[in-house]
Amino acid sequence: MKALGAVTSRLRTGFVVAVVLTALGCVREADGFSTVFATRKVRLTITKARAQQSGEIQLSEIKFYTTNDDEIPISGCYQHFRKPFDVIHGITGSISDGDTNTKMAGRFHGSYDTGYIEIECLFPSAYTVLKYKICSGNDYPNRDPSSWTLNAKISEYESYTDNPAYLQYALGDWFELDRQDSNTGWIATSARSTYSAYFTTSYNKEVIRFRYDLNRGDTNHQGIISEIDWLPLGGGSKIMPTSVYCGNDEAHKGGPNMFTERADNLRDSTTTNKWGTKYFSSGADLIFTFPQGSVLGSYDIYTGNCCPDQDPKEWKVYVLQDDLTWFIKDTEVSHPGDPGRFTKLGTFQMNDSPPPTPPPSPPPPSPPPPSPPP
Repeated sequence: MKALGAVTSRLRTGFVVAVVLTALGCVREADGFSTVFATRKVRLTITKARAQQSGEIQLSEIKFYTTNDDEIPISGCYQHFRKPFDVIHGITGSISDGDTNTKMAGRFHGSYDTGYIEIECLFPSAYTVLKYKICSGNDYPNRDPSSWTLNAKISEYESYTDNPAYLQYALGDWFELDRQDSNTGWIATSARSTYSAYFTTSYNKEVIRFRYDLNRGDTNHQGIISEIDWLPLGGGSKIMPTSVYCGNDEAHKGGPNMFTERADNLRDSTTTNKWGTKYFSSGADLIFTFPQGSVLGSYDIYTGNCCPDQDPKEWKVYVLQDDLTWFIKDTEVSHPGDPGRFTKLGTFQMNDSPPPTPPPSPPPPSPPPPSPPP
């Protein structure tokens, strides 16, 4: 196994975020992440339109705001290169050109109820995103987005090797700023080329990072899981994550199930759907977001419908702490697995605990007795 070292984000403005992957045994229990951090990159992932059967969405503008409602400058908005989608009108950059008369319209890949469209926006320097607005297109209200997530990049670079001089893009290090589900009320069907009210971001939540390192076939190019159920410390009913996002998920790039086997399938309480990925070169990071204060003690993994050699064999689980540190909660190496399909791979304990409290210091010595009187 490769050594895990410090992971540091070096932003162009000099803003530095330290993200440390620590050794086992150094983690606190979940205590509510609430750090308001700055970022240079956000992703808007749209999963549903007002009339989802159309399979199409459109936007004319998106704006982000920081302290005092100051607008954040945008260097550009693009398609994430690992997750391309069909642009049917305009260009992706149209949503950041300041002109509500231009727009970007795109079509979901796969079926309309499982596809998504993802747009990545870059800032010239690091900003704390506190609010944002989106603007409707000039026509076709059925294309208005109704479900989406906004994720921010926690760190820009991280090391995946024992050589600290070798840095590559940290594709999986993301944090959910906001989630909207079936929100058709943000804009009226008659309000075209019109901005929404502010959407407010939140930094108060629990974040778990599941790093898929190696499959049973001993390659790091393909992987499938149908479900991961998270259980509270001490036992009880599973805790449902509010969302699951895979920042370096290539989603079966070029395959027939591209875009349909998305990471959010891992929380839908059924093994019928699955998450699948191909061609990741340094593992795949699944980011699970929970309500703040959730304390997890174990988790169950369920296999997919096919391809036993793509079951996970080696992985790690981290929890995000307030100092932007990822602490290891569990490490699995050479897990034998179960070749059965739609079955539980196992229940895994998140055993890491805080370092033992050092024993109390001995009391100070008693003062010497007073000298006898002369």
